[in-house]
Parts: sequence; structure tokens; C-alpha cells
Amino acid sequence: MTNQLLSKMFPFVLTAAMTTHVGCSDNNALDGKSIVLVHGAWMDAWAWDDVKADLKARGATVAAVELPGHGSDMTPLASISLRGYVDTVEAAIDAAPKPVMLVGHSLGGIVVTQAADERADDLDRLVYLTAFVPKDGDSLLSLSMQDSDSELATTLTIEMAQGIAAIHPDKIADVFCADCDAAAATALGARYRDEPLAPFVQPAQISAGGWAA
Repeated sequence: MTNQLLSKMFPFVLTAAMTTHVGCSDNNALDGKSIVLVHGAWMDAWAWDDVKADLKARGATVAAVELPGHGSDMTPLASISLRGYVDTVEAAIDAAPKPVMLVGHSLGGIVVTQAADERADDLDRLVYLTAFVPKDGDSLLSLSMQDSDSELATTLTIEMAQGIAAIHPDKIADVFCADCDAAAATALGARYRDEPLAPFVQPAQISAGGWAA
């Protein structure tokens, strides 16, 4: 999902979240807000560029997380885990003004749920943007297998020996940004990186207290 699509979807989700929280939906509702954005699988922090700029223009303090093994991060595949993703997000929460509005897209929903369970006192609220919302013991794999109509399932290649989940280059634009313009589709293909398998299969550990708050 490129920043072009995220920038289309996020204002609607954010407006709903802010209206529920502060009783209004105008731009001033973002003044002084602290927001941490977490991208999904096969993406990187670049996917949030347009959203980040828009939120900053509205007065928010915004950080877009780069998960290990994505974008410019060269963490070895063998050392990448769901725990590492969560630790990276928690570091971003620690560095941000409190309280934080924590936003997860797609796979990022798993990550922000785990982080929220452990850092509930630092958060204002959670926003899930077309994201997975796990219960205790759920993994991305177990949740995604419930979607029998997913186009991604027909294009995904699992390379167990390499520890990656890959998408055929010809299918990236169709799966992630079917209504993007050609420039955005090209940029997405250029920034694509195979996804480490471990965070797909490792279960979330959600308590009865933290995340529910």
C-alpha cells in the first residue's frame, strides 16, 4: 500500500478517531497531538510520507517507524522477529511526546496491539488502518488464512530456506495499489523488499489488561 492510497484512507479513519475522542473533526483537533505511524508488510516508512506531511501541516508531531528489515534497515533476516518489531515501535513511543496516538496499517496492526498491551499508559488511543487486530495467541498467518478471497494469497511465494515471503514483481502494483498512478506504482516496486517469515508466524501475547485499556 503506497503513501498515495494511505493518504486517501487515513483522513477518514483519523477523523472518526478524533471525533470520538474530542467531539470534533476539524483540523484544530490535531494541534499538539503526538502520532506514531507503523507500516505494513513489504512496505517501509516511506508509505506514510504524504500522510505524515499532512498531519504535520495540521499541527501534529509525527513519527513514521521503519521496522527492522524494511526500507534502509539492513537487520539480518535471521535476527528479525515480531519482538524486534514491537521493540522498534516502543522505542518510537519512548521518543515521542506523550500521550501517543499509535497507528498501525495491515501487519502493523499486530505490532501496535502488542506494543499497546505493554505501553498502555503512554498511549492516547490506537488507530487500525485496514489492519489486523489480534487476540492473544493470534499470528498474522493464522488471521490471514481466514481470508479465502485474498488476491495476495494467489501471488505469495514462501521461501522457507531463505526465511522470506515474496511477491512476484509483476503483481506488486495489482495487489497493493491497483488504483495508484504509474509513478506511485513504480516507486512501490522500487522500494519493495521481501518480508521476513518469523513475524508472520509468531503469535501476539495480549493480556487482559493493557491493550483493552
